[in-house]
Amino acid sequence: MRLLLVEDDGMVGESVRTGLRREGFTVDWVKDGVAAELAAANDDYALILLDLGLPRKDGIEVLKALRRKGGHVPILILTARDAVPDRVLGLNSGADDYLVKPFDLHELFARVHALLRRQAGRADPLVTFADVVLNPIAHQVTRGDRDIDLSATEFALLEALLERPGAILSRSQLEQRLYGWNEEVESNSVEAHVSRLRKKIGADLIGTVAGGGLPHGEARMISIRRTLLVSLLIGVLIVGVALSAGVYFFAREEIGEVFDYHLKQLALSLRDHAFPEAQS
Repeated sequence: MRLLLVEDDGMVGESVRTGLRREGFTVDWVKDGVAAELAAANDDYALILLDLGLPRKDGIEVLKALRRKGGHVPILILTARDAVPDRVLGLNSGADDYLVKPFDLHELFARVHALLRRQAGRADPLVTFADVVLNPIAHQVTRGDRDIDLSATEFALLEALLERPGAILSRSQLEQRLYGWNEEVESNSVEAHVSRLRKKIGADLIGTVAGGGLPHGEARMISIRRTLLVSLLIGVLIVGVALSAGVYFFAREEIGEVFDYHLKQLALSLRDHAFPEAQS
């Protein structure tokens, strides 16, 4: 999942980002309030971790602005402001949770997972679909009695698919979930990860949770070629019909003129035979 970290302290920000990445999250990091608003407006994040004492725009103002715009993304405040009025203000301004610095990273991870579960409408920490069980905290996946070894990206992709089984997700939506700003994305990387998931989990299950929206690369190319071929054939058929119609009407007009000419000549011949005196 892709998270936005808003933290101006370099040491704290680097520590939190590194820890979250080890937990399997994709993390974008900005260091002031204005950059936070721009990032939140232009990217789809699963959760925002927000410091309050920020340059350019205070965290509470950023929080209020995001909520005024109707954003429903969970927001976890990370701050050294530990007074009760500050906590009340943060929560009443739209934050979903409030964690005071210094904090233990394991507590941070637990709060992040709890907020993501709540956002997904789940109480159980395990994500279950059919006979597949995904444990976001332990990063374990099983199908039936079989443990399945997945890379961090494959795990994140499977988690994204299991969040909304049957929903069709575009490549760009999945790329936003899997890759941060500075990560290079190859043109077929999502298809490659889906292909490996099919082999490890089973094509039947991946096809079901993806809603048919993530075909294997080769099958996708075949489908595209088939569509292009059908379109080409339809185009040729339309052109052929148009040409045939044109030839038909042209021939019909020419035949009509020839028929009228011969009919006129026949009439003149009959007149000459019936009334020879008319020729003199």
